[in-house]
Order: sequence, then C-alpha cells, then structure tokens
Amino acid sequence: MPPAEARNFRYLNRAGTWPDFTLDGLVLQDDGSLQLSRRAVLIDELPATLFGLAAAPTPGGVAVDELGNLYWSDPDCNRVLCESACDGSIAPLPCVGEGGIAPSQLRAPRGLLLPANRQTLFVVDSGNNRIQAFDLATFQLVEILPASAAGNVAPGAAPGKFSDPWSCAADSEGNFYVLDYGNHCVQKFLATGDADATFYANLSAANLLVTPVEVAVTTNGSSVRVCVADVGASAVFFFDGQGNPEKDAAGTTLKIPVDPTAQPMGMAATPDTLFLGDNNRRRILQFQLSAGKGFGSSVEVCGYQGPVSALTFVSPESLYAYPGGGLTPLKIKVGGGFVPLGAAWSKRIDLGYPVKWHELIAEFEPLVTGAHLDVFAYASSVANDVPVVSEDPVLRTFFGDPRWQRQGRGSASDVTGMYIGISNATMPKQRYLWVGAELRSLGAASATLKNLRLEFNQEGYLPLLPAIYATEPTCGDFLPRLLALFQGFFEGVELEITNLPELFDPALTPKAFIDWLAGWMGVEIDESWPEAKQRQAISEAFLWFGRRGTRKGFEHTILFVTGIPVVVEEPIQQMEWWCLAGSEEACCADCATEAASIAQDPLSEDSVLGWSTMLAPSDPNGAVLGATAVLDQSKLITDEEFGSPLFSDVAYQFSVLVPRSALACPEAMAKLRAVIEAEMPAHTTYRICIVDPLMRVGYQSRVGIDSIVGGPPPSMRLGEGSALGTASVLGGSPPALLGQQTRIGITARIA
Repeated sequence: MPPAEARNFRYLNRAGTWPDFTLDGLVLQDDGSLQLSRRAVLIDELPATLFGLAAAPTPGGVAVDELGNLYWSDPDCNRVLCESACDGSIAPLPCVGEGGIAPSQLRAPRGLLLPANRQTLFVVDSGNNRIQAFDLATFQLVEILPASAAGNVAPGAAPGKFSDPWSCAADSEGNFYVLDYGNHCVQKFLATGDADATFYANLSAANLLVTPVEVAVTTNGSSVRVCVADVGASAVFFFDGQGNPEKDAAGTTLKIPVDPTAQPMGMAATPDTLFLGDNNRRRILQFQLSAGKGFGSSVEVCGYQGPVSALTFVSPESLYAYPGGGLTPLKIKVGGGFVPLGAAWSKRIDLGYPVKWHELIAEFEPLVTGAHLDVFAYASSVANDVPVVSEDPVLRTFFGDPRWQRQGRGSASDVTGMYIGISNATMPKQRYLWVGAELRSLGAASATLKNLRLEFNQEGYLPLLPAIYATEPTCGDFLPRLLALFQGFFEGVELEITNLPELFDPALTPKAFIDWLAGWMGVEIDESWPEAKQRQAISEAFLWFGRRGTRKGFEHTILFVTGIPVVVEEPIQQMEWWCLAGSEEACCADCATEAASIAQDPLSEDSVLGWSTMLAPSDPNGAVLGATAVLDQSKLITDEEFGSPLFSDVAYQFSVLVPRSALACPEAMAKLRAVIEAEMPAHTTYRICIVDPLMRVGYQSRVGIDSIVGGPPPSMRLGEGSALGTASVLGGSPPALLGQQTRIGITARIA
C-alpha cells in the first residue's frame, strides 16, 4: 500500500532554486523565476547602404570620448572622422593630414584607442607602421610610437617595431597592446611608452598565434586578460598581463574555438562577455566568458546584419559596431534582447510508488507579444525509460522526442494546465515522471516561468457528475481529459482566490497592483523609483507614519525620497535656562538659601551676560496688566504657561542642514522643499542651511554634520561675499611641477 499523502500536489521550484532541473538558455532571476538568457540587440536602424557593403579585408577603428563624441577611421580615404555629440555633425579630424609620411599625416589608419587615464586619441597609422597620439582638446600631435617612426616609417621585426599594425587596446593601468599583423604577434607598451620585452618573449614562447587579426583587453580588479582572435588557428586565445597563456583547471590552454569560415574582424570584451564580428555570415557573435556559466557558448547579436570592421564599448551596457566603408558606427545595447530558445527539464520524479499523474500547471507572468511557453511531460513505469532532451535547430525545440507530451508547440497559448493522464490503458498508474518547459522568443521579450505545479491522484470533476459516469470507461481517458479541460478554465480563478492574501503583501503583490496597494496605505509612489524601492515604501509605511513630523522621520523621508542626506535641528533643543550668581549678602534667610542654591548651580558658572548668554525676548510672566501689557500687542498667559515667552523666538522652528554637493542637480532644491513642506507640521516654519565643504573650529566643526575633512578648498564664487585672499581660492587646475608633472600630453600641458 502506498503511504497516505498529506497533499496530492507538489511545486517543483522549491526555495526559488529549481532543484533537480537542468537549464539551457535560461537564467535564474533573483525572485526564483526563469527567463531566457539575455543577449545584445541593435538599437540603431540598419542603413540601406549596409546591405550591399562588402566586408573590408582589414579592420578599422572606433572610439568614444567621455563627452560622447564618436570617432572612426576610414582607411581608404586616409582619415579619421568625428561625429559631434552636440549637433551630430560629421567631419574629419582637424590638424590631421590625409595621406603622407610626415608626423600628423596618416596612411591607412585603422585601430583607434582612447585610454581611460588620458585625454588622447591613439591612431594606428598602419601604412606608416606607427601609432600617433593626438590631444583631444586641440588635436595636436603629442606622441609617436615607436619614437624612431617620426622620420623612418620602414617596417621592423624587433620588439617596439611594427610591420603593418592593425588594432590596439589598453588596460586600466594605461598599458596598451598592439596587434602587429605583419609580425604575427601582439606587442605591449607600458604607460611610459616603452616596449615590454618580457611580454613579447612570453607570448612568442607560447607558440600559439598563427595569424592574429584582433586584440581586446579586459581588467578585473588587478587581473588583466588579453584576448587575441587568430584566423589561422580558428580560435580566440587568452593571455595574462605578462604574456603567459591562460589555462583551465586541467592545465589545458584556454581558448574559444571559432568557425574556420567565420572571417573574424572587430572584437571587444568585458570580464564576462566577448563580442566578435563574423564577416562570412555578416553577424556579431556574443561569447560567454564567465566560468561556470557555459564558458565559450555564443549567441548572435539580435538585429545586426552586415560586415564588421571594429567594435568598442561605450559602457558595460552598450557598444558601437563599425561596419567599415566610412559609414557611421551603429549602437548596440548589451542585454537588450533575449536568445531565441531555452529549456528546463527535470530529473526523474519518483514518489516511491505508482500514482495517477493528473496535471502539470505552469505558473508564469502573462505572455507578451513575441514570447512563448510550452510545457512537456512523460510518465513511465520503467526507471531508465528517459526521454531525450536535445536542441534541434531546425525544429527549434529541445523536446523533439515523440515520447514527450506537449501542450502545443508553436502557439502563444496562455492555457496553464496540461493534462498528463495515462499513457498505458492497462496500467493507469505510473511510478516515474519527467517534465520540462520550453521558452521561445522573437528577440525582444521573454516569458517568465515562476513555478511548475504537479498534481497526482486527483479525482478532478468526475465525482461531481452522476454515478453512471464513474463506471469503467470504454473510451479510455477521454472523459477525464474533457473534464480536465474545463477544470483548467476554472482553476485560474480558483487559484486567484486562493492567492488573494498575496495582493496585500508588499513583497508578493504583482507589479500591476503596487499603485493600488500604495493608495490603500496612503503612500505616494514615484513612478521613476525602482520596483524594489516602491515595495519598500509600502512595507515601511506604517512604521514611518508613526514617526511622521519627528526629526528622525524627517531625515529618513528626505533621504528616501530625494536621496539627499540631511541633518534636522530644532533651535529650541539648543536652548537652556541660565542664571547669574546673586549677592552674598541677603536680606533674609529665604533669600540667602536661594542665593546659595544659584551659586552651586553649574549653569551659573558659565553665565556671563553678553558673552555666553542673551536676554529673553519676553518676560517669563508674559504680559502683566497695568505693568508690561500693551494694547493690541500683548498676550496674557496662565500659570501653567509660565516661562514659555522666553522661547517664543525659537519655538516651532527647525533647520535642515544640506551638503552643497547634494544640490548639484538643478531639480534637487525643488524636490527637497516639496518633501519638507509635505511632511512638516502645519504650525512650524523651516530654514534650509547649505553646508559648504569647510571646517571652522567653534563655528562649523561637527564632523559628519556640518563639516567635511579633506579635499581641496572650493573655488571662489563671485557675488557671494568672498574676499580674495581670505578663505578663498581661484578655480582651475594647479600648474604642473617640474620634476613631478612634466610629461607633455599626459600630466602637463603647455599653455
């Protein structure tokens, strides 16, 4: 007898980790759901001239400066073009000659490089076997590598010499690496401009490169990885910063095989991803570099179709692809699309005894246009009767084995239930089950699979029908399947009723219900906030409503809404009683006792009129009829209010101390005032105090509140009361110091 089940269903995604499942082309999200793996997607529209453009036999170059100006080389016309970030105009670089061997003249310029630590554009002047560096501000020539190439452009084979250099890349330390095509190697130059002979020797000793065509460099902390695409070896090799080849755990040289017909050209890399152009199939491939995440697996960049001459990253989220021929580079968003196919399938599910497998229900977010989801199942009484799971690129499925039952491949159906039933009429109960789910996409969207619910030994709707329907069926499981169809229609509503409490939980409520739940709690949600922040605002609403109007509540709300760290002070908290010591001579015993008590009060020790004390704005007794009361200008007080007039000029006020750096954005002050006025008690007034990065003992010296230690003094602002030579400095960069900062074009500039 099988054991009695406490419940006749199971959720297969336990603890949000999908245990006992194999994933291919899917990514586990933070909330435990599954989505298709991300891939890059083309943002710009493909120009019509791109479709007839032939791939160039040699690479070009593309680079972007910190202002957003875009540069690309045009080897056929011996020039470098620039697209202005201001107005989008395109023009050749000024002061750079087109053709010729003289300094600042170019012949067949190819690779471009903008190091992160220098405002200098390096141009691989291939036809002249050299690299020229131009200052970005003036486009004047500041450096030539090697230095001897200024007057002699003949090729050379020794370290530091070039023979038809193609491209270059740099690491975070300012060292740069040059693909020397004619010498079939990669050369490293230090930030000082000197060739690194050790790198050259180690790379040559590895004897891996045959015909290298591209180089890219990534930096992860202190680790440098040099990626080299080699068309002769049909692979991408990886070297460290000293030129030693990387190896895997087994000691094998680490590499990514490349299709021998790929014609690789153009390469860019991050620590996790490598992009490589394939001019044979006119596409860009995206390779995975993260260990443990399918190292070397690749997908195509969605939407790009054309030749590739160069690639470069703008940021970790975007890169430019230069097709060549002088055409404007095209922008690609990293992670902006999805792979076309992915699947998850389980190991053998065994409850320990035969059961009637009933239904497999997929719980997922509503499908959007271009996103599809199918579920599959197979039941058997044989433990090793494992259905095959293998990607079929022609049929575009992982579940081509005919043993798999499926809901309906090729449709965007949102039916969540799949009736498993019996596969053998003589054996209605099966012990083993395998299940799977397949996600497909057109590139722009992905289904989100949250869980799979497996039901077994279910009676379904059959017991609700007249008894005659419960007799042994003569038509197999037709009736149970028909009832399961209707049950599937109603289960969605029943499940929504069961999960109704989730709508009131800020952590679980669907995204579409966040505004609704916030309205119930009286919380104002900013649509620009991330979803996690919106949920946090709702979940903490009850706590902070109890502190609304308090100093701590003010500081928290301002920081949460605006991101500005402030300190709220109430002047009345800084006020205290003071008293002056009386005369030692007393007129009576009571006065003598009071004078002695005042003399012993510690407040009287520092009470010096005009220095540490000030007169109160009003009499502590308030207005007294016949003495201090003035018609229409005084207010009578009760005995319980004695002393309150002493604090009338500081009561019901507060100050908000704000660092000046937090108000750099023009909208910051308006946002700050809006939050203060929405949260302040109606009977109070406030004042915003901007704290400059200063420290003055006795005036502005509370570290972490109104003073900042370290950093250069701020520049003087005209019209703000600054006096030259008194707590003020002129703006601008400090001058270069001889012997310390005298490398022209790097740390110093001639005025």
